[in-house]
Amino acid sequence: MTAGNHGCSVCKNLFEAKTWASQLIRHHRHSDRDLVCPSCAERGHTPQTKGKYEEHKCAECFQTFGSCKFDKDFLKNWVRRPDSRKVCKDCQNKLRCGACKHAYEQSSWSKNERDHHRDRQTAVP
Repeated sequence: MTAGNHGCSVCKNLFEAKTWASQLIRHHRHSDRDLVCPSCAERGHTPQTKGKYEEHKCAECFQTFGSCKFDKDFLKNWVRRPDSRKVCKDCQNKLRCGACKHAYEQSSWSKNERDHHRDRQTAVP
């Protein structure tokens, strides 16, 4: 590392000191907290104290995210039952079409279709 640069603990990229908020640098120095860049934070990672940064693959969209993009109960269940599916929060909020099997935002369906799906646990037409 060069003087005036700080690295992201997840992606290991170096950033200039002015990139980081002064409060983050203060926590990094005094509380021994790792730094996480904005793009890694958006992918679900949070700063930890010398933590390891686990990544999980969503069973729906097949993208890899940090723990914060998953419901903590889903991750606990996965530890107890590895055969269970890990689904990210974004995919949990989508409804899958019964015909093409593609997941769409809930706003793509009418209220009547969403209610019918929720009440009967059927595929959305």
